[in-house]
Amino acid sequence: SSAAAAGSAAAAEEGGPLDGSGGVPEHSGKVGLSNLGNTCFMASMLQSLAAVAPLREYFTSGAYERELNAENRDGTQGQLARSYAALMRQMWFGPSSV
Repeated sequence: SSAAAAGSAAAAEEGGPLDGSGGVPEHSGKVGLSNLGNTCFMASMLQSLAAVAPLREYFTSGAYERELNAENRDGTQGQLARSYAALMRQMWFGPSSV
């Protein structure tokens, strides 16, 4: 998508994991998300968030881990953030389809 390409270009301009230094698949960020029934709206939102370079880099770099509150009994003990980070890593550094 053009949003993913724009996000990739922006990240390359900023430096970081997408700066062409190697180890990043050619399709980085240009992946399709599998639609599980009626999840197309969620998939489009996740792809839009993945195109926001500062947010994407915060999660793919692991920087978010410093701010997890795993002790909050009313929360997800950090599992939601970890799952989102894993998805961002798969979208940017994994196979061409997630």
